[in-house]
Amino acid sequence: MLALHEIDGLEADEALQAVVTRVARRMGTEVATLYAYDPDRERLVLAATHGLARSAIGFVTLALGEGISGEAALRRSPVAAADVGRDPQFKIIPGFDQSRYRSILAVPVSHRGELLGVLNVQTVAPREYGPADRDLLCRLADEVARHLARTGRDGHLALRLRGPTLLSTLSGMVAASGGRTEVCVRVLAELAVVLPEADTAIALSPGRHDAEPVLIAPDGGSDVHPDLAAALHGGPPAAEDAVLVLPLGRDGDRHGLLALRSAKGAGSWRDPAVRHYLESVAEQLGLALERLPDPAAAPAAAPEPERSTGEPGLYDRLVAVVLDDRGLEALVAEASAACGTWFGVVDCFGTPLAGTVDGEVSAELPLHPAESPPGRLLVGPAPPPEDDLAVIAHVVALELAKWKAAFEVESRLRGDVLDLLLSDDADPREALPRASLVGLNLARPYRPVWFGYAGEGEDGALAARSRAEIVRRALGEPPQVVLFQRPHGILALVDEAVGDVEARARAAARHLAAVLRGRAVGVGCGTPVVWPDGFRAAVRRAELASDLGRRLGHPGPVDVGRLGVYGLLLELDETAWRAFVTEQLGPLLDHDAATGGELVRTLEAYHCLRGGLRAVADALFVHVNTLKYRLARIDALTGGRFSSPSGRFQMYLALYALRLLEPERPSLLADEAVAGLPPATHGPDGPGAR
Repeated sequence: MLALHEIDGLEADEALQAVVTRVARRMGTEVATLYAYDPDRERLVLAATHGLARSAIGFVTLALGEGISGEAALRRSPVAAADVGRDPQFKIIPGFDQSRYRSILAVPVSHRGELLGVLNVQTVAPREYGPADRDLLCRLADEVARHLARTGRDGHLALRLRGPTLLSTLSGMVAASGGRTEVCVRVLAELAVVLPEADTAIALSPGRHDAEPVLIAPDGGSDVHPDLAAALHGGPPAAEDAVLVLPLGRDGDRHGLLALRSAKGAGSWRDPAVRHYLESVAEQLGLALERLPDPAAAPAAAPEPERSTGEPGLYDRLVAVVLDDRGLEALVAEASAACGTWFGVVDCFGTPLAGTVDGEVSAELPLHPAESPPGRLLVGPAPPPEDDLAVIAHVVALELAKWKAAFEVESRLRGDVLDLLLSDDADPREALPRASLVGLNLARPYRPVWFGYAGEGEDGALAARSRAEIVRRALGEPPQVVLFQRPHGILALVDEAVGDVEARARAAARHLAAVLRGRAVGVGCGTPVVWPDGFRAAVRRAELASDLGRRLGHPGPVDVGRLGVYGLLLELDETAWRAFVTEQLGPLLDHDAATGGELVRTLEAYHCLRGGLRAVADALFVHVNTLKYRLARIDALTGGRFSSPSGRFQMYLALYALRLLEPERPSLLADEAVAGLPPATHGPDGPGAR
C-alpha cells in the first residue's frame, strides 16, 4: 500500500519522513505523525510528521496514556476523536498541535508483540473515523512497523530522537548536580543511549587537589577502555581511526576532553551529522562546566540545595518530574500537592508561565538560576516552610533552564533556515525541505511583518520566548504564521490568506511595548511574496519600516509602500547620516543653536508647503518679508545652495536624515510613512511669490 520498497535505500530518518507523507496521502488527511516508543524512558518521542512543525522532532514527547496517541499506545488499540475540541483526552502541545486540526485517529505500531510507536492522522474538518478507516490505518501501521523494527535501535534514529533532548537538558543537569563529576557521568550515560555502540570517557582538567587530568567512565569510576585512556593522555590509541577526541568548550581543552571509541572500527566518526552533533555536545558541556564552581579556585564544592525539613521527599519528588520531562505545569502541580497551597510562575515581564497567578500572593521568590533579570515564583496563602520554598524555587529554576535551552536550540535552528532563505545562492533542492521543517510552504506567498526593538538579549531567552508568544497569539498559529527570532526583534512570515494583519500587528505591538517597559517598538508590514523572487528584498524592507516606526515612536504598523526617502536613508548607518546632515545643514544648525533662530524649521516649512510663501509664512506665524529674509539668510549661510534646485534637493534630503538622528526634535516634516498624512496641497508659488 505504501510501496516502502521504493524508500529502502534512504537513511532511517529520511525514510520515516517519506513514510508519514505517504500515510497522509493514503488516508486523505492533512497530517500524519509518527511517534517512536523509547523503552528506556518509557515515553513516545516524535519521530516524523507530515503537516506539522518538523522542528519539534526529538523534543515533543508523550507518556503512555497521555493524549490520544498516548492512550492508543497504552491500550494497544485504535483511539479516535471526531472533534478534539470536545474530547478532554486530547492534549494540546503548544507550537505543535495546531488548533485548526479538529479530528484525530491514532493506532499503535507493534512488531511481534513489542510496542514500537504510534501512528496518527489529523484533519482540518471534524471527521468520524469508521471501521474501514481504523482498519486501513492499522494495516499501514503494520508496514511502518517493519521500518521501525529495523531502525528503532539504529544510531541515526536514536541520535535524532534523543540527541536534541541531551543538548537541551545540559543546563538542567548542571542545576541539579553536585559537581563536575556528576554532570559528566550523566552526559556519558545519555551518550550511551544515543550511541549504544560506542565506549565513552571524559578527562577533566586538573582541579585544586589533582596532579593530572581526572578520567571519568560512564559508571562514575576511572576504569576506561585502554584506547580511550591512551587518547586522553595524548598517546596514540590502538585503533586510531575508531577513536574521536573532542575538547570541552570553545577555549581548547581548558575544561577537558571527551573521547569516544566506536566498536564499528575505522571511519565511524566520518559522518558529518554525527560528528557535528558530538562537537555540539562537547562544546555545550564545556560551557555548562563553566557555570559550576571551579575546583582550582574554591576550597570546597558548592553546597547542594538544602533538602526540605517539612517534607522529607520533596526535593526528590520535584527532581523526578524534571528528569521525566513532564513539564513546568506538572512540576508546579506536584509542588502544590505536596505543600497544600498554590504556586505560580511568571517571567521577568510578569507573563504567566504555569500554575495559579491570580489569587492572594503571600510570597514571591526570584528564580535567579534561570534568567537575569529573573522570573518569579508566586506563593499562595499558607506558604510552606522557608526550606521547602527554597527547594521549590531551585527546582523550578532547573526546569526553566531546560525551557531556555530548548528555546535557544529551536531559535538557532529556525535562524539557520531563514539565513538560507535569505542567501543569494540558496539551492531550492535544499531550501524547500528545510523550510518545511519550520512549517513553511514555499509555494505559498508570505507577508513579512517585522517587530523591532532595541536591547534584544538583555533580558534573556525566557523573556524572548514570552515576546514570541505575544506575537504568536496576536497573529496566529503555524503554519499560517511562522516566527523567527532575530538579533533585534521578531520576524513573522504571515500567509497571504490571513486577514486583518495590520490590526493584529498593532495589538501585538501594544502588548510588546507594555512588557518592554519603555523600550520603543516598531512594526513594519511588507507585501506578500513567494520565495525566492523578491523574498530577501521584501524582508529587508519590512525590517526598515520597523526601524523607522521605532525611531519615530510610531505605535502602529508602517507599510513598506510608504517608506519613501526613509527607505534609502535607513540602508546607511548613522555615521553617514550625521556627516551628510553636517555638510548640508551644519551652518543652519549652528546658527539656530547660537541665536535661538528657526532657520531649520523655516526650511522644513518651505519644503513641506512646496515653496508657497504665504502658506509658509502663515504656518510659521511670521510676515512674508520676515520669511524672505530668513530664506535669504539660509542661502547665504549655505553658500548659495538654497537657490539651486539640486542644492535644495540635497538640503531637503538632509532634513529627513536629521529627523532620524533626532526624532525628539520638533519637526514640521509630514511623516507620511508613519502618520499616513497626505502631502501638503498648497500650490507651488515658487520663491518669488508674493
